[in-house]
Amino acid sequence: MGKFPLKSRHSCIISTIICLFLYMYTGCFMREKKNEYFLKVCETGNITTAADELFISRSVLSRALHELEEEFDATLFTRSKQGVELTESGKVIRDMIQSIEANYRYARDKLSDVKKQTASDNIKIGITPTNGLVFYKKYYSAFTNEFPDIQLTMEEHSAFDISTLLMDRSLDVGITPVVYGDDYFDNMVLFSDKLVLGMRKNDPLAKKNVISLSDMTDLPLGFLSARVPMEGIVKEYISAQRKTANIVVRTTDKELLHQMAADGICYPLLTKDMMSAWKDISYRQLGFITPSVIRLIWPRMSVIRPGLETFINFMKRCDGSA
Repeated sequence: MGKFPLKSRHSCIISTIICLFLYMYTGCFMREKKNEYFLKVCETGNITTAADELFISRSVLSRALHELEEEFDATLFTRSKQGVELTESGKVIRDMIQSIEANYRYARDKLSDVKKQTASDNIKIGITPTNGLVFYKKYYSAFTNEFPDIQLTMEEHSAFDISTLLMDRSLDVGITPVVYGDDYFDNMVLFSDKLVLGMRKNDPLAKKNVISLSDMTDLPLGFLSARVPMEGIVKEYISAQRKTANIVVRTTDKELLHQMAADGICYPLLTKDMMSAWKDISYRQLGFITPSVIRLIWPRMSVIRPGLETFINFMKRCDGSA
């Protein structure tokens, strides 16, 4: 009497193990989500904005931050009507979480790369909407002709998404004007990217050598849907004149921008290489903005497999940087 039957004791042990596993899994999952929430608030500087981008309610996000502050017994943010700002304690926690995630990715990368074949390879390249054409013309054919066993796959993303996808190992390299997270990426300069304003050939602005800020402050502007860093700079310059940029179209369709420019409906702002094929459109460089520098970036802690190393060395060789 007083003893459990053998079968019952086994059932209890199995149930205990399952409960322990679920507890540990749930705890790890929740901690990972809290870390994700915390880093998103660090990135946006605003709890409401972060909640919107995370697709969660503001109350859920606020509760997770409060639990994180209780866990570390520290105030992580100072709050104001403008948003939130990291305290010194918050900066320590941010750096710690980023370091943990970087080490995790490094370990995962090593395990992943061990499994990959080295005889042939597929290099996944992230390009932004404004630099893919230049990369293709300048590097793509030359590389594939020299190394036919290595396949290049190009995917178009925003500059911010390229950095995120590189850290997630969804991309191998990125070609971008902005490097988010200098500590995590190696990079090399490829080329400069000039922003130009397009107009009809009989437009008075076509007689100018360069476009000044006063020339374009009130113009109806056209942009690509994917925001490029130079767009933000243009809008800031216009805002400094106490005016708002007059954006009449934002589209993924470059030909729509072309047609609207030809009809005099808008003045598209694109890179010179994108607009040079429009023979019926004149374009002039913006005199108040310096060309942006386009870089090749790749994860610093990543294990460089042979095919990827070949690609990076080829790019350095092409630009005389090796």
